[in-house]
Amino acid sequence: MAQVLLDDEWHAVHQLLAGKSPRQLFLSFGSSDYSIPLGLLYAWESRKFGLTELAMRWPMMAAGLLTLPLFVAWAWTRLSPRVAVIFAFLLAVAPMLVMFSRIARPYALTLLLGWLALFTFQRFFGALSLPGGRAWAWGGAYVVCAALCTWLHPVIGPFVVAPFLVEGVHCLARRRYRQLLSLAMLGLVAGASMAALLLPPLLADLGALGGKSGAAQFSLETLTGVWFAWLGTPSTLMVLVLLLLAALGLPRVLKVDALPAYALTGLAGVLVAVLVLEPRWAQVPHTLARYLLPLLPLLLLAVAVGIDRLLALAPRYGPWRQALVGAACIAVLGVYAWQSPSRAWVARPNTQGNHALFRMEFRPSHDPISAYQDEHIPVSDFWATLADSAGGPVAVGPFHFESYNWAAPRWERASGRAVLPLALGDTCA
Repeated sequence: MAQVLLDDEWHAVHQLLAGKSPRQLFLSFGSSDYSIPLGLLYAWESRKFGLTELAMRWPMMAAGLLTLPLFVAWAWTRLSPRVAVIFAFLLAVAPMLVMFSRIARPYALTLLLGWLALFTFQRFFGALSLPGGRAWAWGGAYVVCAALCTWLHPVIGPFVVAPFLVEGVHCLARRRYRQLLSLAMLGLVAGASMAALLLPPLLADLGALGGKSGAAQFSLETLTGVWFAWLGTPSTLMVLVLLLLAALGLPRVLKVDALPAYALTGLAGVLVAVLVLEPRWAQVPHTLARYLLPLLPLLLLAVAVGIDRLLALAPRYGPWRQALVGAACIAVLGVYAWQSPSRAWVARPNTQGNHALFRMEFRPSHDPISAYQDEHIPVSDFWATLADSAGGPVAVGPFHFESYNWAAPRWERASGRAVLPLALGDTCA
């Protein structure tokens, strides 16, 4: 066992432990969202070869590994090799992208599938005027990506349907009614596919989604803290520097092609949906950043283009200033990677890398998990005595899957030992 399952990773496991059949999994979103397609996959895996941490996490790991080369290849062909290299570095070290590639929740998958949906839609629309059936092959790929993406996480729906709004308005303005008809046909197929997957659980269990709505209380802290989550830094200065670089690069990004416009339109729709529905815990900056996770590659691309623009402008002011600008850009990237909170996830021993202590809040002064555990689960002196003696992992019980009640990362730091969860049954307890 490399990493202990924690927090929301248990939602699907609880469904399986309750003996839910594939039909029951398909017909309910659950009071705690377990992502229906992942729940069905885990049920199949548990029957075929038993469920392990790796068996639960591999789809997200694969999505994370694919995201890097695919996004960088797009930037290489659309912008420049230098932008692509900077973008690759930022993607590779971005804490939220790393985090969601390691967690058995659908967000790394929805990020990749959502952007693939936009890309395939763009290719579909661009091929409408070409002979043959190439456009509809791209349209079919769009339908698959969009339907699976929304099935994994329904709130992402506005993101994947946004291209219809953008291109539909353009077609109406330019009186391209034949293209508008093609858009309507693709929209009907895509809408029917999404409805076939989402309506059965929605109608069969109306209270599942309703019970998770109307519970968030957004504040200014939500809207400011979300930038620290997206950019993965505890530093206000670093956030400001990166946002300035993004502002410098964004105009050029928006001119590349239609994809950024699709994405920003879709993200605006997701934000409106979240603000209206007020899903549970959405007022927490980390959770709002997760709902709007597809923004992150676009934000990092704008930062990369901003750095590239600075490097391109520097030669005009002489070699010394050029060297100074280059050194400053390298320093910003180096400091960004060095102060990344993800460094704590790979420290040894650490069998609790997905613990809320590492990901709920990247600013130590705002971390609610540390404050809660300081008060309710103080670290005993016993753990320091273990650090002075040889030995292997320590099993601790009772185990709490809600990680704010499970102080294992602190015990591991104090003892230098890996901590394994000890699940106590009624008899043992």
